[in-house]
Amino acid sequence: MQCPRCQSEAVYKYGFSKKGEQRYRCVQCFYQFVQNPSKRMEREKPDCPLCGAVMHVHHRTEEGTAYRCSKYPECRGYLSKNTEQEKLEQERCQES
Repeated sequence: MQCPRCQSEAVYKYGFSKKGEQRYRCVQCFYQFVQNPSKRMEREKPDCPLCGAVMHVHHRTEEGTAYRCSKYPECRGYLSKNTEQEKLEQERCQES
């Protein structure tokens, strides 16, 4: 196995990803990677309602998640989703 960044063979196991996949870390360049990443990429972050850019998580609470535009402070787009909305969206993504 080689590091995808520097092609060094000096890699070791470095825990697991959020999806449960084995992670590795390169001794030479300290790059962390998964050997065979899953091809299915789910987009968890919504688009900004003002400019259409991807939003970042601003903060999370028990009630839900608040997102802020990635172009902040130029764009002040803000979006809140409660926990129930997020669960419904995740279920829809898993069904597809």
